[in-house]
Amino acid sequence: MFRASKAIHLLDEGVSIIVIRDLLGHASVSTTQVYLRVSMHAKSAAIAAVAESLSVPSVPDWRSDSELMEFLGRMCT
Repeated sequence: MFRASKAIHLLDEGVSIIVIRDLLGHASVSTTQVYLRVSMHAKSAAIAAVAESLSVPSVPDWRSDSELMEFLGRMCT
């Protein structure tokens, strides 16, 4: 239990899984992943990072473009 909680704390602090693998003495990262059940903090941080990168940039108001409004006006007459 101590090894698992220490591994999770290290992961939460941003320590690479490779470094954690070496500290725990595992031959494979897949063995280390068993110890690293992702904590709620890490899940929240990952979701926030993804949500931030998916934010849509603001779109200018098309109604303020006089040329576009004139063009659309001509289409309606």
